[in-house]
Amino acid sequence: MIRAEWHYLMKHKLLLIVLAVVMLIPSIYAVTFLKSMWDPYGRLNDLPIAVVN
Repeated sequence: MIRAEWHYLMKHKLLLIVLAVVMLIPSIYAVTFLKSMWDPYGRLNDLPIAVVN
């Protein structure tokens, strides 16, 4: 059954491209999220702050 599905995908190239894009979108999201959360305190010296009294 799985082999027949792979043969169907290989015959229809557009469906294979759609499957690849659908798998790529969560990967891009995960990499972006992990990059933003990897070292949140690493560049605090560059953060402009002001104290208002």
